[in-house]
Amino acid sequence: MKILYIVLTISSLFAKPDDWVWTNTGENHAIFVLKDTKFEGILAENGDYLGVFFKDNDKEKCCGFLEYKIDENLGFTVWGDNPDTVEKDGLQLNEDFIWKLWKKDDDKIYNLDVKYKQKDKLFTDNGNYVKDGISGVAEFYKIDLEK
Repeated sequence: MKILYIVLTISSLFAKPDDWVWTNTGENHAIFVLKDTKFEGILAENGDYLGVFFKDNDKEKCCGFLEYKIDENLGFTVWGDNPDTVEKDGLQLNEDFIWKLWKKDDDKIYNLDVKYKQKDKLFTDNGNYVKDGISGVAEFYKIDLEK
C-alpha cells in the first residue's frame, strides 16, 4: 500500500498540462483566489489548475498557476518580464492577465474572464500586471473551450 501511495502522490505533481511552466524572473505580482470566489458557467474542483498567461507575439505563455482546492484561500505569484533579458519571459507593466482553467476530469482547458475584488488596503490592483501588486479574484466566468 505504501508504494501505491507514493506513486499516486508523485503522479499528482505532474497532473497539469506540460506547457504550463513559468520562469521566476524576480518581478512578481500576487493573486489571491479566496474561498468565496464564485465560478459562473463552469465548476472548479479539487485538482483542477488555474493559470495566468501573457502574449509573446502570437503565442500565449504561462507566468503562474495554482492547483485549485475547494474551500481554501489560495494565493500564487505571476511573473513579470525580466528587464535584463531580451526575451519576453513574463507580463509587462499594465498587461492584462489571461486566465485559463485546466479541468483534470476531462483534460480540457477553458478560457476564463474574471471579475476582480475592489481595490482596497489589501488588493492594490485588479486585472493587470504591476510589479509587487496584489489582486484578488471575485468571480470567474467561462468564455469558451481552448482550441
